[in-house]
Amino acid sequence: MPANKNALIRYKTIDNCLRNRYRRWTLDDLVEACCEALYDMDYSELKITLNNNDN
Repeated sequence: MPANKNALIRYKTIDNCLRNRYRRWTLDDLVEACCEALYDMDYSELKITLNNNDN
């Protein structure tokens, strides 16, 4: 279970995106889809950033 509502929205959005087998999703596309989903849920002040610890 997600720790907060935003995580649940992101998980569902990514799941819906990846179910579409006729489109190749890039990481940027998934981030944009999550941003749009959060914006639609009236979380317009939130921004999604990537945490990349691979050096």
